[in-house]
Amino acid sequence: MKLPVGQGISNMMNMKGPWELALMSLMPLCTNLWWYMTSYAIFLLFLPFLQEGIRKIGQKAHGSLAAVMLVIWGFAGMLYWPQMQFNLTWSNVFVFIYWFVLISYYKWYMKEFSKSTLWKMIGVSLTVEFVYWAGFSLLFEATGKYADGQKFIFDQFKLPTMVIGFAIFLLVKDVHFYSRAVNWIAQSAVSVFLIHFYPPVYVWWTQQLFPLHEMYASQFPILSVLGVVALVWATCLVLDMVRHVIFQFTFDRNTGALFDRVYAAIARAWERSKDKRAARAQAASEHGSEVTNGQVPIADAA
Repeated sequence: MKLPVGQGISNMMNMKGPWELALMSLMPLCTNLWWYMTSYAIFLLFLPFLQEGIRKIGQKAHGSLAAVMLVIWGFAGMLYWPQMQFNLTWSNVFVFIYWFVLISYYKWYMKEFSKSTLWKMIGVSLTVEFVYWAGFSLLFEATGKYADGQKFIFDQFKLPTMVIGFAIFLLVKDVHFYSRAVNWIAQSAVSVFLIHFYPPVYVWWTQQLFPLHEMYASQFPILSVLGVVALVWATCLVLDMVRHVIFQFTFDRNTGALFDRVYAAIARAWERSKDKRAARAQAASEHGSEVTNGQVPIADAA
């Protein structure tokens, strides 16, 4: 059943109405409007302290911490039981801390993996994901239950997916090339995320425009979802290109000019406030001096 956009927003964000959404939009980092941005910003605040602290505990303690995290959130997290999350949810800053502990140990203390090792890591991880998907697909066909199990292992925080992403990153980190087309598209990467994941937009395209629950049960679910992803990405990209053109003739026409005007106005107001406070302080000082010398003003004596 298709949900109205307003109802979908309330169900997704647990909000009371559009005014609360507007307020959240004014303070997106504080209200977790986009979980990734909020978590990443908080992680950047913690990062200097995390880096210094983890370095000081040494290799042995760092390795133990990484092993504990892998056992709890890595291997135990692969057990299919939706209630067993170990507090590592999809909108939590601990995701970034988890990744930082693992990646920093590799970078600081381990030898770099060879390309053959990285390809093996990708192959093993893909095999694990295929086994999970095939097993739960057969179980669903036989019992009509555990439909969510078919996509359980593909969560971005599951160990196989993390290993695949990590291995791909290491494979391409030393590959250098320049492409104007890639740079042109990359400048809109964050905008595509912000547009498609904005609550009303997300609910609209996942529940009304392209009901994902129907696609998962369609005859060609993978092709259907890939087509939707490509279409949504292209649409968001075009919208951001339009924004670039508008900004080019408005805000970016004189880069920094608006900020400079606002800053100058605040600076002038601050200077006026300082002058007023200084004048009041001087007047109070002169008044106190007159009282001390016995020269009490007539108005005060009366």
